[in-house]
Amino acid sequence: MKVTFKEWTALLMLIAGTGLSVAGFCTPPLGEISDSVLWFFAQCLLYAGAALGVDIIIDRKINNKDGNRK
Repeated sequence: MKVTFKEWTALLMLIAGTGLSVAGFCTPPLGEISDSVLWFFAQCLLYAGAALGVDIIIDRKINNKDGNRK
């Protein structure tokens, strides 16, 4: 199985979002995450979900893996 550029970028976005969220939690004021950090993490999740989700849908349509659809 070959890992594509889209999958690498999705993984990097998840790592960046998680890392920034943890860093935001550990900086003063402790235990409080800034709205901009939460916004960035949400954008990372959206990108990763879109990048991987679209790929899965296209693969299913091309390969017709679920027999109920034409």
